[in-house]
Amino acid sequence: MEYKVIRLVDRPELKECAAQWFHGKWGIPLEAYAESMAACLAMKSAVPQWYLAMEEDQIIGGLGVIENDFHDRKDLSPNVCAVYTEEAKRGRGVAGALLDKVCTDMKERGIDTLYLVTDHTSFYERYGWEFLFLGANIDAIETAGQFGIQPSRAVNYECDSSGTQLNFQVVSETVSAARACTCNLSEYFDDPAWKKAIEKDYKKRHRKQHRGTAKIR
Repeated sequence: MEYKVIRLVDRPELKECAAQWFHGKWGIPLEAYAESMAACLAMKSAVPQWYLAMEEDQIIGGLGVIENDFHDRKDLSPNVCAVYTEEAKRGRGVAGALLDKVCTDMKERGIDTLYLVTDHTSFYERYGWEFLFLGANIDAIETAGQFGIQPSRAVNYECDSSGTQLNFQVVSETVSAARACTCNLSEYFDDPAWKKAIEKDYKKRHRKQHRGTAKIR
């Protein structure tokens, strides 16, 4: 049976049903979904937005776009969240269709970069997502490897206001340059040159101080 990917703003009567469906899949309080969807339907801003994959009158998949998906990197916004496909409907491209829809719709709303917090990097890479790993107070290279992310795409940064601001600047410039480039995106992000400024800042602030000693006779 065919399915359709729709925007909640085009089917506002599905709000309560959709809130219940997402609540059942993720366990986030129902009120949180209802509040976000109400803001979506108010259409005062591009975010939040919600999308559903419908098979006749049944929700078989969905996702949202919100300002922050429960992480402390407020500069990385907006976020794709709550991506889910019913188990019996998987393998039919539902998640891919949802991701294509959200990217197209958000670009029309003036947003050309979306962020995602996930453990399933290989899944999203199949749909054209690229991952950069920014780590604070951890070994970013080692931790990124646990998620299948290459060392060239991982970097340690100093977790303070200036370090975070530099991160935002570098990632923004990198993404903009990648979009303007006609080369293969995967090869572009595999080049570690993108992270040189962050590495330089981190090493500068963590440089060991060497102190000389002299024995007085």
